Order: sequence, then structure tokens, then C-alpha cells
Amino acid sequence: TGWFIQNATSSQFASGVYDSQVAAWASAYAAWAVGGRFAFISLLPDMNLPWVSYSGDPVSYIAAYGRIRDIFRAAGGSARWVFDASGWPNMPFVDYYPGDSLVDVLGLSGYNYGYCAAGPQPQAWENPSDVFDQDISVLRSLSIRKPVFITRMGSTAYAANGVADSVAKNAWLYNAYGYLGNALGVRAIIAQNTPDTANAYDCDWVVYNQNIQYVQYKYAISDGTFGYVSPAELASADLNLTLHSIFLPRLNREYATANGNLPVMLGMYTTYADNAWPGSQTTMNNWYKGVENWSGKKLSIAGTFVSLATPVDQAVIQMQDQLTTIWNNGYIPFINLDEGDGHNAYQIATGSDDTYAVALAKAYAAFARGGGGRMAYIAPLQEMDGSWVSY
Repeated sequence: TGWFIQNATSSQFASGVYDSQVAAWASAYAAWAVGGRFAFISLLPDMNLPWVSYSGDPVSYIAAYGRIRDIFRAAGGSARWVFDASGWPNMPFVDYYPGDSLVDVLGLSGYNYGYCAAGPQPQAWENPSDVFDQDISVLRSLSIRKPVFITRMGSTAYAANGVADSVAKNAWLYNAYGYLGNALGVRAIIAQNTPDTANAYDCDWVVYNQNIQYVQYKYAISDGTFGYVSPAELASADLNLTLHSIFLPRLNREYATANGNLPVMLGMYTTYADNAWPGSQTTMNNWYKGVENWSGKKLSIAGTFVSLATPVDQAVIQMQDQLTTIWNNGYIPFINLDEGDGHNAYQIATGSDDTYAVALAKAYAAFARGGGGRMAYIAPLQEMDGSWVSY
């Protein structure tokens, strides 16, 4: 729920002008918040929009946010506090952030206004990544651990001026949930399921009602990425961004859920010692097993380097045989796939190393087909920011 007082400024909140009204709300909230009840409170949302009364004064806003939060806490009601910025184009919000000690959730509203009359100018149809990418990155820069809620989101059907296109809106909804379901730190997505208003101050955000149903919303949320979390589960859940969170993006969730809290994995590189390459059994015995016996901890990852300049007749040895030995010894291969002929990124992109890459890819595929869920971490063209690499 969002909370503010009409026409009140940040400085008025910060100086206590509205303390009595805030205290009345806080008291009513505390009376409800018993028996473990709590709510997410979006306090003074959209503070970065110049047409809201509490905008334009970040210092007072931060003070107001803290003062209101303290009054609610003093009244005794538990809540989760949301810093809720607007994704309206070119409206920065960084200076308004009250800090990690006051904020539980980073919130962001974002819409594809398309050619809806109420949208910003110039009008444009925007993909989900266009709407959210930059602002989510900015939120992540404010706090790397706080969860992100998409607090309000939607798309118009007006993909062209004056023309409603339900197919385009369906596709946007499907792609938006796919994009946000994989976005780092996003824990909740709240749809703005409201129809167009007669006064043209809003757009046709509706997803479902008695007259209109956008079926791609239903398909987009049908997989295991999205699901129900009860209030009781939320009350004890750690929403902060960690590898072990139950709210991980879809790429990681099934593995993390099945395996519980994973430890930090240990890995190691070794030199080309004993006249043996890193993925040889000699290296496994003398170095990996040796350090494990010495340290009392088993390694998970074995690091190695493979060059895109590897002769085709050596690809099987460098890729298939080496990785098979690493895997059979209980390690996950980590491959640094670098470039050994001095080619730059443009040359690689236009095919200079294709012959080598194809040979290595085939050798890797033969390794991966060996059964047991074989896989490797591959870091192509690593250390691209170093001046010592050709690419």
C-alpha cells in the first residue's frame, strides 16, 4: 500500500507538521498488525516525479521518510518499508534514497506507455528491457542486497498512434514476465490491472476483467518461476539478495531449492607441473588430491585454460579428454577460453577463430554427452578489460 497526505511537502513531514495525522494512521495500522500481521508500506511513493507535492527536496524527503517510519514503529505495528521510485523517463531518484537502515525493499514502477495519450513525449513503444533495465541497475547500485519489487507495471495496447493492438500487448506481457522473472533481485511483480480512464490521465493497463483477458499473462506466469507465498512464509523469509534465497530467478531456483543452503565452493588452478597438463590424472593425484589431504577440504572446481588457437587435431585432448578426467575425479571444470593467435575482438566476431572454435565445441559436446549431467563453466575471452589481451 502507498501512503502520503495530499499536497503535503517533504519539509512539512520532516518538521512534524503532520505528526498527529501520521500518528493516527500509525495507531490504526498497529491495531490491525497483531498476531503476526504485517504489510509492505510504500512510503511517499514516486518521490522523483516533479508533480508530487513532496518532490524536489531530497534532504527533507529522507528526513520525512525516517520520521514517519519512526512514528509507525513507536505505535507498535510491524511493517516492511518500501523505497518506491517511479520509472518515468529521465526522472532520477538516487538522491532520495533514505539508506539501508530505513529501507526493507527497493521499489520501482514501470510502464510501456506506447502511444497512449497519457504517456510521456515523444511517444514510443518500449520493450520490457527498455522500461526496466536501467532503473533496476540504478536500484541495485543503491543497495546490492535489498530485494526489488516492481510495485506497479503494465503496458498499453496502443502500439501505434490511435491503434489498439491486443497481439502486441499480449507479447509485451509475456516478455515482461520472462524478463523480470530472471532479473537479479526482483522478488515481486505487481500488475496495474486497471482500464483506461475517461479523463485520459491513465492508460489501458488492464490484464483481466469481465470484458478483456490477455491470455499471454496467464501463459507467462505458468512456469515454476512464479508461485504463491503465504503471509506466514513471508513473515519468516529473508528477502535479501543471496545465492540461497527461495526467491532466486528461474535459472537457479530449482537447484537451490533441491540442495538447500549451498556452501561457498572452493576451486584451484595448478601449473603445468610434472610435465602434465592441468586435466591429467597426474595433476589430479599430485596437486588436487594433495591439497585436499593437506587442507582437509575437498575442492569443487578445477580451473584450466584452453586457447582458441588450439590445433584442430589437439582439440579432443584439450577439451574432451581433459574435462573428462576432471569430471571423473569429482570436480567441475572451469574453462578460460582465451585467444592465442593475437586476434582482436572484431576479428574473432567476424570468424577468424571459427575453425578452432568448432573443433573445440565438438570436443566439448562429446564430453557433455558422457552422462551424469556433465557440464562446465566456460569463461569466453576472459579478462577482456585487461590491456594484455588482444581482444
